[in-house]
Amino acid sequence: MTGGQTGPAIRVLYETDDYLAVDKPEGVVSISEAGQGGLPELLKPRYPGKLYPVHRLDRDASGVIVFAKSAAAHRHLNGEFDRREVRKTYLAVVDGVPEVNRGRINAPLREFGSGRMGIDPKRGKPSSTEWKVGERLDGATLLRVSPATGRRHQIRAHLYHIGHPILGDLRYGDRSRQERFPRLMLHALALEFALPSGERVTVEAPPPTSFEKVVASLRRPKKTGSSPHSGNPLEAARDVASTIPVRGGGAGRERSPRSDHQRRPGAARRGGAGKK
Repeated sequence: MTGGQTGPAIRVLYETDDYLAVDKPEGVVSISEAGQGGLPELLKPRYPGKLYPVHRLDRDASGVIVFAKSAAAHRHLNGEFDRREVRKTYLAVVDGVPEVNRGRINAPLREFGSGRMGIDPKRGKPSSTEWKVGERLDGATLLRVSPATGRRHQIRAHLYHIGHPILGDLRYGDRSRQERFPRLMLHALALEFALPSGERVTVEAPPPTSFEKVVASLRRPKKTGSSPHSGNPLEAARDVASTIPVRGGGAGRERSPRSDHQRRPGAARRGGAGKK
């Protein structure tokens, strides 16, 4: 599907009478500004009716984003986000190589006058982000990240806080180094939520070529016995990082690496009814 006269092609990932999930390209704002532009405007040629934004991605991030098609559907999914029952999974390529394979960042965030988010133990809002190494690159690392809360710039600010800013992030990190990269290396890989019926679905978007090219440029020469997915950042991240516990509707449940590999990227996966 093509959007608008000059906008990029927008790929539909999943659609029902209640929801529309698409693959947002980097460089496109999630929500129209002053009623114009942005992703909703690009979708108008095919979806002239009102689309209700439920969440957003940063302009320079790419990946899965969901819109509701009605006020009732909007209330339902908003409630899931408020109760932290929606599972969000991102891929991020960060500067440096963490000493450990996984971690959780619990650091309160608040917005400062510059528009940046920063840690403030006294005035910040509780914020929590889980991460796990997907692949160690040359001076960088591919992470699989799951934010438990949804603060502005949360993943970007949290990873910067632990000394591993996302590559290409001109707001967080050494600007002279960040400018060497063509895009913000943050991609919304998957979103899992429950439909009004209670059935849980997972919508996935494989990383775009712009993301994969940067990962490939940072990858060390392949060695004998290396990971079978070393040429694919999506599969590499799934292979080693698919056991972060699922929150809400299935708290404490762990995903099976085998079942993840068998699912086709870019398609919605249906699960059983979510527990309340």
